[in-house]
Amino acid sequence: MILVVVAILMIFIDQGVKFLTVTNFSLGEGSSLIPGVISLTRVHNTGVAFSIGSDVNGIILAGISFLIALIVVVLLATKKIKARGQRWALTFVVAGAVSNALDRLVSSYVVDMFKLEFISFGIFNVADICIVCGIIVFAILWIKGDSKTKTKVQQLDSELMYDTEETSPGGSDTGKDEGQVKRPKDSFSRDFDLPVDSFDVDVIAPDDEDKDSPENSFTLNDILREFGEGSDDE
Repeated sequence: MILVVVAILMIFIDQGVKFLTVTNFSLGEGSSLIPGVISLTRVHNTGVAFSIGSDVNGIILAGISFLIALIVVVLLATKKIKARGQRWALTFVVAGAVSNALDRLVSSYVVDMFKLEFISFGIFNVADICIVCGIIVFAILWIKGDSKTKTKVQQLDSELMYDTEETSPGGSDTGKDEGQVKRPKDSFSRDFDLPVDSFDVDVIAPDDEDKDSPENSFTLNDILREFGEGSDDE
């Protein structure tokens, strides 16, 4: 709801500035706002933003503007775009597009007034600022968000890496899947501060019905005890 209110507010601000420009200046007249930086000059733009494409029919441009605005509104309403910053950016784009489209439907042109003094650039209005800034902010947030997503996927892939070791009970070959043990990479050597291949233990239960039997289950103490007895025999 707040996005709708902000969009309507931006449309009113744009229309208000245009009204003040029309009532205070004749076509082509203007006044300096900040000397050497920006000035006001009333211009009737029959094209797109920044007085570009003046030969294009105003009704066609209005229709295109409304269509773009409608598509963006549908994306926002259906929450296809969920990121807060991106939704705010597109709200300003919609507000600018609708405000300029209203001018083209009513007058067949858009009133532009802001002119940069320090650079040769097209004359523009508040709606143009909303559209351009909204698109730029949306693009930046989109790229930034996509980069974060890729980083998270890479981190998840690295965390889910597993070493797979295949063994068989009694040293016999009983199949590729039987006796297969999966454990996190280097987990045993990390816990006991040992090299990866120095002390490797696989607990094997070949058959589900035998996995709870005493001969197929043992503890680490049992293994260490056997290891110690083997050393004494030597």
